[in-house]
This record gives sequence, structure tokens and C-alpha cells, in this order.
Amino acid sequence: MENEKKAANLEEEQLEQVVGGAGVTKGMCKVINCDYVRVHDAPGGWNILGQIKCGKEVPYLGKVKGWGHIIFNGQDAYIYQDFFTI
Repeated sequence: MENEKKAANLEEEQLEQVVGGAGVTKGMCKVINCDYVRVHDAPGGWNILGQIKCGKEVPYLGKVKGWGHIIFNGQDAYIYQDFFTI
């Protein structure tokens, strides 16, 4: 049973990586718990693409390694899971 869960999570992460660039969204997510949240180029990445003000909604693609996969200024980007809600 646990192996099936791991396989399902892996499949979802792989799917997100494939469809993310195509702009297939799962809906919108809202930035919370901050004044602004930094937007990264990769999950845990050091390159900061910009910031999003608290309360703003952005297109949501899925979750990858504890990070929200979003669209920011027309490109794939990531925000840490503590700073958004779906």
C-alpha cells in the first residue's frame, strides 16, 4: 500500500514536470502568511524571479517537493508551500 502511494506521488510529480511548461493549470492558489513571497525558478532554487504580494491569486500547476508550481509572468515558477493555499 505504501509503495502504491509513493508511485502515485512520483507519477504526479513527473506529470507536473511534463505539463507545467504547457501551462496546464489545476486552478488558482492564493498567497498567504506574508507581506510578499519570493518566487523561485526551481523548488528550493536560489534564483529569485520576483515577489508576489499577500492575497494575490496566481495560476497553480501542482506541488513539487514541498513547493507550489505556479505560473509567474508567463513562466514556470515556485513558491514555498507555507505561503499559499488552494
